[in-house]
Amino acid sequence: ERLRCPLGGYQSPGRGHLLMEEVFRTNDPVKLSYVEHLLQEAGIEYFVADRHISAVEGNIGAFPRRVMVLEEMKAQAETVLAGVERGW
Repeated sequence: ERLRCPLGGYQSPGRGHLLMEEVFRTNDPVKLSYVEHLLQEAGIEYFVADRHISAVEGNIGAFPRRVMVLEEMKAQAETVLAGVERGW
């Protein structure tokens, strides 16, 4: 799934908005925190889509959070996250 980058810092004058790709999806807050830690340690900038949906859903954890990275960083991010168990 692709997402137009919501972060203003990623806009490029010559390329317009940059595209982001999903690399991980979970509704487990511990797993999400671990994924964020791994990406930060690898120096990969990311965006967590749907992070604040809990305000709408009442904190029941029904909607997974999607971790997005710039499309050119997707392969590197997938390598970093290869050891993390997928699933909800």
